[in-house]
This record gives sequence, C-alpha cells and structure tokens, in this order.
Amino acid sequence: MSSTKTKAGIKWSVIDQVVKQLITLIISGILSRLLTPAEYGLLGMITVAIGFLQVFRDMGLGSSIIRKQEISATEQSSIFWLNMAVGCLLMLLLMLAAPLLANFFKEPRLTLLVRVMSLNFVMGAMTVVPDALIQKAIDFKSYFYRNLGTVLAGGILGIWLAYKGFGVWALIGQSLLTTITGVIISFRMVKWRPRWVFNKALLKNHMKYSMPLLGDSTINYWVRNIDNLLVGKFLGASLLGIYNRAYSLMLLPVRQISVTLTRVMFPSFAIIQHDSGKMWDQYGKMMSLVAMISFPLMSFLGVYANEVIFIVYGSGWLEVVPLFKIFCFLGAIQSVATLSGSVFYATGRTALMFKVGLVSKALMIIGIAGGLFYGRLLGMVWGYVISSTFAFLIESYFVSHVLLNKLRDFFLNIIPEVLASLLSMLLLLFAKYWYKSSENSLTASFMGFHFIAAFFTLVLYIYLLKRLNSKGFKLLMKNIYAKKGTYTSPDDR
Repeated sequence: MSSTKTKAGIKWSVIDQVVKQLITLIISGILSRLLTPAEYGLLGMITVAIGFLQVFRDMGLGSSIIRKQEISATEQSSIFWLNMAVGCLLMLLLMLAAPLLANFFKEPRLTLLVRVMSLNFVMGAMTVVPDALIQKAIDFKSYFYRNLGTVLAGGILGIWLAYKGFGVWALIGQSLLTTITGVIISFRMVKWRPRWVFNKALLKNHMKYSMPLLGDSTINYWVRNIDNLLVGKFLGASLLGIYNRAYSLMLLPVRQISVTLTRVMFPSFAIIQHDSGKMWDQYGKMMSLVAMISFPLMSFLGVYANEVIFIVYGSGWLEVVPLFKIFCFLGAIQSVATLSGSVFYATGRTALMFKVGLVSKALMIIGIAGGLFYGRLLGMVWGYVISSTFAFLIESYFVSHVLLNKLRDFFLNIIPEVLASLLSMLLLLFAKYWYKSSENSLTASFMGFHFIAAFFTLVLYIYLLKRLNSKGFKLLMKNIYAKKGTYTSPDDR
C-alpha cells in the first residue's frame, strides 16, 4: 500500500471528522436552545420509523465497490440503477406506512413528517456509487469538501427554520437539504456518470458479498434503535429527546475518532487482504492509536459531564447528565469495537460477521429491553453498556480468529492505554471533587484550576504511555519526528 496515499487519506479523514463534528456540535448546541426535548423526541420517532428502511438503501453494495480491485463501468451503472429502484420502492412503502407509524406512537403529526422525510431515500440512493468511488481512491480530501458543504448547508437552514418558529420542521429541512447537497457535490467531484445499462449477471458476485452485510446492518439497526423505539413507546417524547441528546453527544467523539481511521482502513486493508500477518500488525497499531485518543477523552467527558452538558446544551438539559456519564464508558468501548468491521469487509468474511452479529446483537437487545423493564431509562442505559461489553468480547475473539491470532494478543494491544487512562482519570476525579463548583456556574477560578489540572493529567498520561510501551504512541511519535516529506505508515515494521 502507498504510504503517501495512506498518509494523505488519514490526514484528510482526520480533518474531515474534526471539522464536521465541530460544526455539528455548534449547530446542535444552537438548535438545542431553539427547540424543545419533545421536538427532538419527534425526530427520534421519525428516525426509528425510517431508519430500518434506510439499511436497504445501500445494501452493502458501496462496500463491494470499494473491496473489488477492478470494477467495470457496466457494474457501476448496474449497481446505481438497482439502488435507485430500491430507493423509489422504499419511499413508496414509507409513504403508505406513515399513518400506521403515527398510530403506533400515538402521534398524529408523524404522518406528514414521515412522508416528507421519505424523499431522502431516492436522493440518497444517487450518492452510493460516487461516494464509494471517492473512498475507493482514498480521496478523502474531496470527501472532506463534500461533507463540509452538506453539513453547513443543512445546518444553516435548520437554524433559520428553528429561529423562525418552525419547530420540528427545522430538523426535517436540515436533513433534506443535507442529502440534496450531498448528491450535487458528489456528482461534481467524480467523472463517472451512470449509463443506461443494467447487467443482472454482473451483480451476482456483488450480491453474494453484500447480502451478509445487509443482514448484519439489519440486526445492527434494531440494536441501535430498539432503545429509541422502547423509550418513545413507553416513556414518551420528552424522555426520548433527553435520551437522544445523551447518546448523540457520546457518538460525536466516537465517530470523530474511529470513523476517521475505519474509512481509510477498509480500502487500505482491501489491498493487502491476503496477508493476515501484515493486517494484524496494522490492526493492532490502529486499535492502540484509537484507544490512546478515545479512552482519556471519554474519561474526561465523564468526569466533567455536568460542565460539558451545561456548555453544549444549556441549563435546560441537565437531566442528560446521568445518562451521558454512563454512555462515556460505552463510547470508549465502541470507538475500538468499530474497527473490527474493516477486517471482515476487507477479507470477504461478511458471512462470518453476520453470524457473529446474530449472537452479539441478540445479547445487546436482551440487555437493553431487560434494563428498561427493571430500571426504566437509567436501567436501560446500564443494560446497553453491560451487554455491549460482552458483545465486544465476542466480536474481538472472531477478529483475532480471522487474522490467525489469539484474543489475549488482541487485548495486549490496548492494555497500556487502559492503564494510563485509569490512572489519569483518578487524578481528574481528585481535582474535580477537591474543587467543586455548582452545576450551573462556571467561574473563572474554576475554569483556570481545572485547565491546569487537565494539563498535568495530559502530561501524566503521555508519560505513562511512553513507559508502558504503547504501540499507538510510538506510531504517533515516529510520524511527528519523521523528516519532512516522509511518513511511517502502520504497515512499516
């Protein structure tokens, strides 16, 4: 694999995630001050309603394009028209089912909201092939500008509509314009255009690869959304809005960290898919690098949850704090667990991934539903975290198996980050409870003291990483001190 291309891919993927999530956080903070928890709860209900059908829009064919090293123009056009047909069918089904969904949630407003949101299916289907071609080329510079344009366009419209008093329609408008902008920019960035051809025979190999992905995505959808479904059904829109804000804020850093690397890992791993030794070495370094960033970050967010929620959402959302604290632990796990998909995708072991997902995701559904039954909202969050931990262990075992290694070796990659994060978090906790502040005020002395505490905690963390021989830390340092114009890629051993 080209070190220069990998370096550029990682660099622009990092820039993309940092800038996009920063803008998203700002937009979310503004919208949270203009909209109510109940309005966010309506969006949560809509997401549950259309999210399942969203799984079928791509059907894993975008990943198949990325994995296949040589793909013809006829194959690309055939995939495009198949996705368009599926998108139109899904839009029609959702328009017909909208009244049933409104009746299920006992929320009449959902009928029109869901029908308008269904337009996303047709527009979104248009971007599957061009977006896959951009990622296949590891051209994440173009992808950065694409995402920047979509987030800004949708966010600006959403804020304007919310300011004008359109309520939940601000969130609908934001979503639609984001999709439309993505279609326009993606087609401007690639030279490819669909031709009026459709070859069913050429799709067979793609479908054989993508169908297990579709099955896994379907299972994953129910795990990711059964919480919203249950909260919306049994606890109401307001509590769903609070839950959604806690979960969404946790996902911001998780996506920023892990998605940054997985988007580059998949096309890069696809090139060396037959060399399990090299893939294991790269995977271990990437896992260590993600853990090195996410573990202390989620620890910091958990310790300072009150202050984070107050700054981001305002004083009207402090009910989010207890949920967010628990979710921070889940975020640390998910940031590392997300990487496993690249291994299954690149090696073509999608059927195994589907079978593993059946077991691990069923465990998570039981944990979520059981937690809600015994402990309402807080119990459900704990059930989510505990079951996700066991699911992570199961998936980690099979990733190690695919790459011909042991589970023990899998976790040895992140032991330094775990120990360093735990010790650093203890220092933060000591500082936090030694100098307490009220939930609703952030004084200059409080901010100054904890800025100094955070600085010394960071110094301690870096020292511990070095002493504990962290793979991710060594990889980062090699590239920082590399001569100008050179790069130490994960596969340089």
